[in-house]
Amino acid sequence: MRRAPLVLALVLALLCGVAPAASAQGHAARAVPSAAVVSGSGVTASVPSTVTPAVVLHAATRPTVRLGSRGSTVVVLQKRLRVHGWYVAADGVFGSKTLAAVRSFQRSVGLGSGGVVGPKTWAALGRSPAKTPPATLHGSLFAMTNWYRVRAGCKPLVADARLTSAAQRYATDMATHGYFSHTGRDGSTFVQRIKAAGYPSPGGENLARGQTTRTQVITDLMASTTHRANVVRCSFVRLGTARSGTYWVQEFGY
Repeated sequence: MRRAPLVLALVLALLCGVAPAASAQGHAARAVPSAAVVSGSGVTASVPSTVTPAVVLHAATRPTVRLGSRGSTVVVLQKRLRVHGWYVAADGVFGSKTLAAVRSFQRSVGLGSGGVVGPKTWAALGRSPAKTPPATLHGSLFAMTNWYRVRAGCKPLVADARLTSAAQRYATDMATHGYFSHTGRDGSTFVQRIKAAGYPSPGGENLARGQTTRTQVITDLMASTTHRANVVRCSFVRLGTARSGTYWVQEFGY
């Protein structure tokens, strides 16, 4: 098994490991609390340049669009929503999924949630995207993980009860017995633990310890190249997250 070199940050270490598995391309990483991370080391997910600024900045001249609208203006809307972290297909059809994304975006920037895209919403969409998830997502590590994925051009992950079960059992075991490792007390790997939970295609695992809030966890994960790679790996399609005290686990699946 190959191990990536340790990367030291100040006195404590931010430990990152890549653990290829025999039966799946597994990617594992673990993070220590934010206190161990060099100040200002946050990483912003790359954002595909889907729309040039000139296309969007003339908000006053953009036609108002709403549920049922179709055409190239809706495509621009959908692409800008994706840049800001709301995943919708850029198909030019303002359907129920686009409406839900618009309403969520509007709430995040203080525009209410009417769902009609007029000059104020176009102006907000034309601004540079936020570097961190909006406050409306701070209560969910799962939602914040998907926010970063969409900004990186990936589809959002789907919640999976089997992965969640594997994550919860492992978080509880580490917290109960006071250890922090991708290798379980019984010698198990994350690939084995995920398969034991009934999920056939393990993908990766992120571990964190010491953080007291979900925002601290995602900040630390995204500040580490290896952890961020798991979060924005577009080939992953499902996710389970869990915590036990200050132990946090993310289990990814293909």
